[in-house]
Amino acid sequence: MSLSILNPSFINKSKNTDFNYQVYKDSPYYPYTAWLKNGNNFLFGFLLKRIKTNSNNRYKIFIILKFLTNKNIDFDKKSFKKYKIANNYLYSTISLKTKLKKIDTLNDLKRINRFSKSNNTKYTNNKNHKKSYNFITINKLTNLIRKNKTLFETGAGISYKVIPSFNKIRTYIGKYYNIEKILLHPDKIINRFEKWFMKAIYSNPTIGHKSLKTICKITNSGLITGNFDNLHSKSGIIPINVQRNNYDLKKNIKKIKLLVVIGVDRDFVNHEFFRKNGVKIIIFALNKNTIPYFAKDEDYIILGDLHKNLYNLNRLLLNYYKLYNKK
Repeated sequence: MSLSILNPSFINKSKNTDFNYQVYKDSPYYPYTAWLKNGNNFLFGFLLKRIKTNSNNRYKIFIILKFLTNKNIDFDKKSFKKYKIANNYLYSTISLKTKLKKIDTLNDLKRINRFSKSNNTKYTNNKNHKKSYNFITINKLTNLIRKNKTLFETGAGISYKVIPSFNKIRTYIGKYYNIEKILLHPDKIINRFEKWFMKAIYSNPTIGHKSLKTICKITNSGLITGNFDNLHSKSGIIPINVQRNNYDLKKNIKKIKLLVVIGVDRDFVNHEFFRKNGVKIIIFALNKNTIPYFAKDEDYIILGDLHKNLYNLNRLLLNYYKLYNKK
């Protein structure tokens, strides 16, 4: 699916709108990885299976565990199937049902390598590096958006109120588990995964999602996200998901003048590419200690609760456009 970074797409919601269909259509999806204590890579995600009923569609979630290791470990072949990739082995299982699922090993390996690199970046601690950030207010941002073609970028922070951070679970697994322990006793961590993925799929959008949808609509601004939850869709806008969608960034980068980064803790869209093309970057951060590592001196920073800031930004833009249309 190809979406435009310049003009947003919206959902015509009705009582029968199936917001989980997009997640179902794109699954299986593996958004998380962890390095285990013995150095092997552990990739985990979910499979959403549609169950048709007479009244509506229902979905059942399955947790998927995958491993990339240079060790030849023998386990019960009834539960796990082994694929040899060069000198590495990829183990796959759909847990909770212990059914084997044939996987596209080449694509899975590409996903593993991509997520491994992104999740093992050595982040800069802002406390140890003094930077002269440009702090601005919501009023200033309102004026910038009014005058410049804007693209919004969101990360897990915008969903945090309803979907807690997965970092604690990932850290715990990497610290206390190795491949053998996970494969022999997968149920001990599957319960942790299931509760989290259920929230990711079935939670409702926050005030931040709802405000951002309206902002994009009245300003004709695009929305790009690294989140795989469907909270943006539930709010009424179709975001460009960087892991799933093809989009026209290089084609239209010259038209974009402003990139507003909300709830993002890692650079998954290459912010330097935006800077080199003359795009001004505005970053939402809770406080000075949570300014992300990728922020540069020339970027603008807005401090405070992102949901309150988005709500106020939405209110200011609505008031301006109502006044403008009256004239």
